Amino acid sequence: SGLHHASSGHGQGFCTLNGLALGALAARDAGANRVLILDLDAHCGGGTAQIINGWDGVEQFDLSVIGFDSYQSSSNARLVMTDGPGYLNDLTRGLCDIPRPEGIDLVIYNAGMDVHEDAGGVRGITTHVVIERERLVMAWCQHNHIPVAFVLAGGYSTARHTMGEVADLHVHTITAATNVVADKNRV
Repeated sequence: SGLHHASSGHGQGFCTLNGLALGALAARDAGANRVLILDLDAHCGGGTAQIINGWDGVEQFDLSVIGFDSYQSSSNARLVMTDGPGYLNDLTRGLCDIPRPEGIDLVIYNAGMDVHEDAGGVRGITTHVVIERERLVMAWCQHNHIPVAFVLAGGYSTARHTMGEVADLHVHTITAATNVVADKNRV
């Protein structure tokens, strides 16, 4: 397992390695000059921030609703803490504040479903909000002509939410990506 909590020295938070940082490094090695890690898991991506600190051409925008693995923002890793009511506005503002998006070669998107109020997240982040989040992310990438690689992350079964329902949330990421491709092909 591995995504955004593992740091360069150890695993943490169910992450044995940091797949986001490894993906960014692989993209750089393949010729990408600028990679954005867009981390929308419920928890902060402190491991990623620690690993990419000082890396040229790799940056992180991290919108979180739960403070686990929090960190101080730096020149290449920006953490924004939000809540259910402010989630979509903070996401929109965060995407708009990314400097020179046209210069990004790849977005690595951590599509955490644990933001959902019934899958480990916070009140106010409903299925409708998740669907809109996925649409916003994919539309922003398309508008800026940025390829996106996404990982299906986060999301926990609870007394109110089965594993099947968590899997159904992940389908919204795939649907949003598919819709962007379909819209592009219609043009």
